Amino acid sequence: MLTVRGGAAPSTSGNGRGVRGAALIGLLAAALFVAAGCSSAGPPAPAASAPVSADTAVANDPEWSKIVEAAKKEGKLTIYGAFEQSLQDKYIPEFNKLYPGIQVDVVYGTGPTSAEKMRAEVAAGNVVGDMWRSFTDPALAMRDAGILEKWQAPALVKEREKFAYLKSDEDEQGYLSNVAAGVQGIMINTKQIKPEDEPKSWFDLKDPKYRSQIIYSDPRRPNGGQSIAWFISQKYGEQGQEFLRELGKQDLQYEATAPKIAEEVSRGERGIALPTQWISYKAVEGPNVKFIQPTEGLYYSIANAVIARGAPHANAAKVWIEWEVSKAGQQVKVDAEQETALRTDVTAKQTWLRLDTAGPWASVTFEDRRTKQAEMGKTVQAYFTY
Repeated sequence: MLTVRGGAAPSTSGNGRGVRGAALIGLLAAALFVAAGCSSAGPPAPAASAPVSADTAVANDPEWSKIVEAAKKEGKLTIYGAFEQSLQDKYIPEFNKLYPGIQVDVVYGTGPTSAEKMRAEVAAGNVVGDMWRSFTDPALAMRDAGILEKWQAPALVKEREKFAYLKSDEDEQGYLSNVAAGVQGIMINTKQIKPEDEPKSWFDLKDPKYRSQIIYSDPRRPNGGQSIAWFISQKYGEQGQEFLRELGKQDLQYEATAPKIAEEVSRGERGIALPTQWISYKAVEGPNVKFIQPTEGLYYSIANAVIARGAPHANAAKVWIEWEVSKAGQQVKVDAEQETALRTDVTAKQTWLRLDTAGPWASVTFEDRRTKQAEMGKTVQAYFTY
């Protein structure tokens, strides 16, 4: 069952983190939380008996069966975060095939603004948002502020070997559940960039032939542009720093949001969008645009799900999160072709729809995001002119 609040979540085309969005990325990213009216898909279907789980992490687990029964009694789930309409339309019906008695409400907002809303609710003792779903930085801030329930999806704990994210992507304190990834590569307008001039590597983009052709994700704010520049400066040392200095001389056009960058390049305003979230590319996909996976791999950011302390429907939140990381839930992701699955046992049409085959080339660790955000911004901005 689906209810969208805060106005309908923007469709993937024409919206303005995108993660954090982006997003990613984040990996990755953010915009403004909007609260408008409320529309409802109606009351939940009558509760059925608990479905026999095909999720091997919880199959035949009596404790998990108790959680499912409690979730059915709660009958509702409210999700905060950058969970766009195009994803809701695919994910929620699949979830409700297994759990028809749980009505899902989505309050759309970017990661940071939705996190602030949840923080205020917990502080006031009036929690409405049961869970939050977006990219890592705000989730870590909520964890450190003590407003989350300590819980991780059983599949992530019991079947860790089936997930491709790195050890540095884990929340060792046990609050964040990694549910998806946002990947970012290079997008080109094929009318602007000839086939023989297509970049093959991230480092190709310092070539003077791309001068005045690149729209870059504004590195003055936490987003894919800042994160990928930080990663390059740290991983490649002087080579990476020299690349960034040369890239900064390319007469870059800066934009704040990933969807806007993709839209402008799709219209031919410039030839290259850097970096480009896959989900933003999908929104403008057409005959004149192309998504490129560089030889080094794709930049990625982890999407997390967390549960608010005092959530009124905490069991329903647990059931949703476990479904997202189950093999069935992860297959829904790759079939939707918007988010990147973390599991290695699903089948994907494109390499970038599964994290293990998308690279992964680059990311910023949880620890750096938590402790070095100011340093990241200051370091990266030094390479660019505005």
